[in-house]
Amino acid sequence: MYRFTIQDVAYLRSTAGTEALAALANRPLADRLADVAAARQVAGDRFAAALETAVLRRKATAKLADPTTWLFCDAALQQATATAVAQHRATRLHGRDVHDVTCGIGADLVELAAVANRCVGSDVDPVRLAMAAHNCPDVPLVQADARHPVTRNTVVLADPARRDDTGRRRWHPTDLTPPLPDLVEAYKGRDLVVKCAPGLDFAAVPWADEIELVSLDGTVREACLWTGSLATQGSHRRATVLRHDRSQWTITDADPDDCPIRPPGAWLIDPDGAVVRAGLVRQYATRHDLGQLDPRIAYLTGAAPPPGIRAFEVLDQIHYREKTLRAALRRFDVGALEILVRGLDVLPDVLRRKLKPAGSASATVVLTRIGDTPTALVCRAHPGLTSGI
Repeated sequence: MYRFTIQDVAYLRSTAGTEALAALANRPLADRLADVAAARQVAGDRFAAALETAVLRRKATAKLADPTTWLFCDAALQQATATAVAQHRATRLHGRDVHDVTCGIGADLVELAAVANRCVGSDVDPVRLAMAAHNCPDVPLVQADARHPVTRNTVVLADPARRDDTGRRRWHPTDLTPPLPDLVEAYKGRDLVVKCAPGLDFAAVPWADEIELVSLDGTVREACLWTGSLATQGSHRRATVLRHDRSQWTITDADPDDCPIRPPGAWLIDPDGAVVRAGLVRQYATRHDLGQLDPRIAYLTGAAPPPGIRAFEVLDQIHYREKTLRAALRRFDVGALEILVRGLDVLPDVLRRKLKPAGSASATVVLTRIGDTPTALVCRAHPGLTSGI
């Protein structure tokens, strides 16, 4: 992983650097030796910075709307908020004065600038701050430690780093950079919004007035903690489901949750991960007239799946034993087999090798527990919905 310097950033922002990056932009970037040679030819001693930037711009297309002119380092790109998620957060801060105290390369800042009354960014890392100056040229920036406020009367947005110098993830609030308790203490009494990993232990953040789990195209991206006037009155947990086609929906713990417990019906529904992580499965089931298979399990069932959700048509239900499941797979001529497990101690890859499916059809087997009964549901994934949210 290349470590950029201030001098690298200055070069990449210069006319010579811009021309070098343009020359590398159309390369396949598939042959390292040839790519290094090409980078040396157009960027001289700065070849490593130029080549790394070309690679990162290519990688960033999966996350950012238009990264073709952006500057980043690898660690900052990994932590950067996806454009669709940043836009969603920015809408909740519309018209406010906002200070992004860990702005990094500016992925959140660029979206805030479009809707906030005023905004400012700061970061302790001078290299990332220089990259942010390039990516967000119209936003005032200052080098500052997030634990020491340099603004007053603004909403504070923070995104503490969740990886150490070796790239390993850190989960506990005190292990983040800066530590989450330090941020909360530094901005006591101010409206605060903090982006965290979705695996955060929510019991460790009792100060959060609202916890929002956000998914994008079926992948849970973050937990966002809202305080003060930023939080939604009357609810504490929210799930927000986004798509790149700009459609979205949300649900909170203030929604009705009186869904029934039902035996498996025509369809098995696997709720979006944001709904599951936010603990809002019952609210989601009630909204869509679905039932739970078991109060401890997140799978739902109903006569028809909600639009755009991962769903499976139930072909058969059996008491789970390897022998009876193997017979069911032969009956349905299954060869291509997906195994999903929730509530049972089963390793899908190990079980698939034992079952040795050899038919011509494909199927999904859902292994779960209904009451005290280990159950196998042989299903057909609904075309067009398995990759949705």
